[in-house]
Formats: sequence, structure tokens, C-alpha cells
Amino acid sequence: MKSMKQDADTGKACWNSIGVWGPVSNTGRCPELAEMIHCRNCPVFIGAGGDLLNCGLPPGYMEEWTGIIAREKETRTAGNVSIVVFRIAGEYLALRTEACREIVNMRKIHWIPHRSNEVLLGMANIRGELQLCFSLKSLIGIADRAGSENSQDYLPKMLVVQKNGKCWVFPVDQMIGVVRYDDSQIQNVPVTVSKAAGTFTQKVLLHENHETALLDDELLIYSLQEKIS
Repeated sequence: MKSMKQDADTGKACWNSIGVWGPVSNTGRCPELAEMIHCRNCPVFIGAGGDLLNCGLPPGYMEEWTGIIAREKETRTAGNVSIVVFRIAGEYLALRTEACREIVNMRKIHWIPHRSNEVLLGMANIRGELQLCFSLKSLIGIADRAGSENSQDYLPKMLVVQKNGKCWVFPVDQMIGVVRYDDSQIQNVPVTVSKAAGTFTQKVLLHENHETALLDDELLIYSLQEKIS
């Protein structure tokens, strides 16, 4: 006990070199552990903890926190609209969260004879039900961009959109996730948006330095219904 007390007084924590339970290679076992079982039961360990709690504040600590507490609070307005953001080729897109039912791993798409085309890809099994699967890329006219896709970095997903009890499935290259935005993030639709994509774009907002097009899900589904009617 005396040697441990001396270690604690000199600032050397004996439990860091001997251990708290028992033997440590080349250091031996603390003789007090036979009775104390664990360092937390030892008065030296307890005393060191008390000293830590009772130590004086570092210079400038009170002044620093006085300034922080006295500082005028920043007003932050949480976004009031929730959207699901995803990427197709080089375009960052979004749909209202309430229009999206779920996000699933990529499924095999089954060709529909005499019906499948560049927009209607086929059917995919989603939770035991076959759902129509469409190419959002072809529907809104997203062009491929060099270096925009890297399959080694991201796993493609399927986004399931639901309207009036009916599901519509779209493959996406990368799922960003659910985010919230407010009016301060809205921008004008840039001229770089293609005419077809601009037709479906309600708003453009900046998310993590990416211009993200918020799509009109009502118009989107109406256009898909026209494609299969």
C-alpha cells in the first residue's frame, strides 16, 4: 500500500502500470488486489478520483465559459419539408418523403415481352409482389456524364414510390437519404437542366454543395401512367 500511495502522490497512477484486476506481464501483481479484488475498491484509487474532481480550474476557464454563455444564441430554423435525395448518373434528385414507401436493395428486373422498353424496364419482386419497374433516367432525360458513376463506391438501390395504393419502382445509382430543407435553400432552376428534366423539376435546392432537383411526383406518376396505358 505504501508504494502505491507514493506512486499516487508523485502523479504516477499505479493502476496504469500494474493493472486493475491482476497480473500484467513483467510488472507482477499488486499485493492489495488479493483483498481489494479491483482498484475501484482501493482507497488510493478512490483518493485519486477525489483529487481529480477537487482540482482547481485551469487558467481562463471561467472567463471562456462566461463568454460562451453570454454570447447571443443563434437562431436555427429546422427545415419544414422532408425529402428523399438520391443520385442517378450525375444528377442529384429528390422526391417528397410522403411519396416514397421504401428503399430496397437492387432486385432482378424481369423483362415483359412486347411491353418492356427504355422507360418500362420490366417487373421486380418487392416483398413478394411483382411491381412495375421504370427508368427515371430515361423518363426525364438524364444524360450520362463521364466519371459520374463508380459502382465500386456505391451500391445501387431501388426506390419504391406509392400513389393511391399503387407502387412504382425506380433503380437509383446512389441513395443519399432523407433530408429536410427550408425556403432559404431553394434556387432558381438552372439553364443546365435539360428541357425534359426541367418539366418534372419543381424546385432546385443546394444540398451538400450539390444542386438537387425536387421532382413533381404527381406529374411523374401521371407520365408513367400515360406510358403504360
